Amino acid sequence: DGTVCELYDMMFTLKTKLQQRQSDGFFGAQTGVLLQQFPDRQAAVLREDMCNFYQSSLTYLEQRYDFSDSNYQKKVASLALKSPFNFSHLCEAVEVLQLSKKLDMDALYDEYCVILPHQQAIVQSGAPVVEKWATLLKHTHTPNMTALASFLLSVPITNASVERVFSLMTGCWTDTRNRCSSNFTFSCKDFYTYVVKEKVLLNAVRSNKKYKFKKKPEGKKTSYVRPHLSKMKFD
Repeated sequence: DGTVCELYDMMFTLKTKLQQRQSDGFFGAQTGVLLQQFPDRQAAVLREDMCNFYQSSLTYLEQRYDFSDSNYQKKVASLALKSPFNFSHLCEAVEVLQLSKKLDMDALYDEYCVILPHQQAIVQSGAPVVEKWATLLKHTHTPNMTALASFLLSVPITNASVERVFSLMTGCWTDTRNRCSSNFTFSCKDFYTYVVKEKVLLNAVRSNKKYKFKKKPEGKKTSYVRPHLSKMKFD
């Protein structure tokens, strides 16, 4: 349910929390109680291992996510409506999303002035980002602002849904599910050897006898109806 304008703050907050936990040596209240039950030397070794875990996590984050100022997600973070944005934030978003040729910037400024008085109330609503934008643009004629918000909120922040499809297909596309295990017992090599000897079958496959053609007036394409397999006749 997240949006691209929220992603930078989410990742930066995660990084900050890990850094603070590492700095304070905090591993959770229950873990702290358990550590007191170990001898000092063993407890020190465990603390060092957990600090190394924090460091590994931070290293992984910095390798996989761009925390620099050049990250476009940081440039559109102001449009998450956690606080009022100004027109320069809109211009920056238009630039990084490469929408400058598709939007009328003069009209966009006029539209910004229309929604400006309503920003503070929307920010304080505590609703999800998509609902905030829907409320902000409701009952207003703001085509450029609407186009910008629609584009921004349609940018996916993860490929998890695509990966999920791959997982589902792996579970569905099996020999049992596609009936190959029950209807087809040949190996590819055996099937080829069998088919090349069946001249009648090969001729039938190449021919047009499996189609029923219907002639049309001159100038129109010829169409055909593909019969059911059980109705095919092979000479």
